[in-house]
Amino acid sequence: MSGVVTGNEIFNIGDRGIEARGGAVVIVNNTVRDTGGDGIRTGATSTNVEIRGNTISNIGNDGIDARGVMVTVASNTVSACADNGIKSEGASHTFINANQVYGDGDAGIDLDNAGTFTVTNNVVANSSVASVLIQNGAGPHNFLYHNTLVGSATGQQGTGISVTVPGVTITLVNNIVVSHSIGITATPGATLIVSHTLLWGNGSDPINDTTVPPAPPQFVAPAQQNYHLLLDSPAIDAGTDAGVTGDMDGDPRPIGTFPDIGADETGLIVIKQAAPDPVQPGAPLTYTIHVTNTCHVTLTATITDVLPEHVTPSGTRTWTPVTITPGSDWTQTVVVTIEADYAGPLTNVVQVTTEEGATGLYTHTLAPDLDVTKQANPGVVQPGEQLTYTIYVTNTGNFNLHAIITDTLPDHVTPTGTRTWATSIGAPGGIWTQTIVVTVETDYTGPLTNEVKVTTDEGATGIYTETSIAGYSIYLPLVLRNY
Repeated sequence: MSGVVTGNEIFNIGDRGIEARGGAVVIVNNTVRDTGGDGIRTGATSTNVEIRGNTISNIGNDGIDARGVMVTVASNTVSACADNGIKSEGASHTFINANQVYGDGDAGIDLDNAGTFTVTNNVVANSSVASVLIQNGAGPHNFLYHNTLVGSATGQQGTGISVTVPGVTITLVNNIVVSHSIGITATPGATLIVSHTLLWGNGSDPINDTTVPPAPPQFVAPAQQNYHLLLDSPAIDAGTDAGVTGDMDGDPRPIGTFPDIGADETGLIVIKQAAPDPVQPGAPLTYTIHVTNTCHVTLTATITDVLPEHVTPSGTRTWTPVTITPGSDWTQTVVVTIEADYAGPLTNVVQVTTEEGATGLYTHTLAPDLDVTKQANPGVVQPGEQLTYTIYVTNTGNFNLHAIITDTLPDHVTPTGTRTWATSIGAPGGIWTQTIVVTVETDYTGPLTNEVKVTTDEGATGIYTETSIAGYSIYLPLVLRNY
């Protein structure tokens, strides 16, 4: 049995708010509050479980109790649960991503025999016992990436990450663990690989990470459960690449040179686009600048656009002051005309600085480019037999190409010598291809080296050398013997 539960408001229930058992279960975008039992629970007979985008509060037991073979719990807001905020138990694989969990009586996230788990981009604050508790079994190698774990907004409370399962390995990278009685602890026999984790204000830190100096994390408004990063946070650009490409809000990661530590990625996203593509000498070209404020403060910006040479108008454009509120996008369009006789690179740089300290830089380049390859079939050819060459020239740039392609065939084949073609190859992604069939000399064995060169009026060039072998194949008889 499979089912979808979506768009419901459930409240004042003596037992569980939503309960689903068996098959594939999808529970999305519901509001559940004021229940005597679990807010959402799935049964152990479930196969694929997805619990996403729900708001759950004031719950008499677990906010989410997810059971099943494959469990995904993502983008939920869970608060004020008597027991755990989010619990996964009896699963083979568990994925917990981008949830916000506040003020629970036991653990914020309880991984209770949850199988192999990945916990990413979650904010957990004010849980009495632990922000993350791993107990009663787990997969052999598990991962906690980019989580923000806060014991208390006003003091110290609980354990940040508590591992009570021996024999497991857990990689913890780019996490914030602050304001707990104990930061990170593990039972003997458990292996924790900890790096780029910000520890601060914990009563004790029995497991330390020396890659990030301890310092206050600088949250926007922890008393209001806003655990985004301020621009002077030591967590900004202090992480390492863990393969996580977005943050708790869906903003791209990284925005700066390196990822931020914790669930939030903050800063300016600067992008410049150009149309049309491909571009034409002598034709108009429209640039569009986008500056997006992913910070949670209003920014006062100076935006500088250095236009490329070989366009009119050229030079520098500056806009200041520009006010960009949190989550908003500033957009500006600039139209130029390319010189009629120019078909080379056009490099444009946009730089943004702000009074608040956020910065951004984007370099946009339009350029002619190409890729050339040649294939030989077969790779080993018999003397006296035919050999088929196939040439491919691909336009990988932003200009239509006017190309001269020269193919120098190897010695010891017929025909030999040089072949030349003049052609146009459209952008982007246009492909020119040509097949040539030759015959190898009957008495020749050895290498056959062939070279293709491409030049274009636009300046893009390419060269490719293909070497095949002329020789005899020797077949040995297969002898079967009975013993």
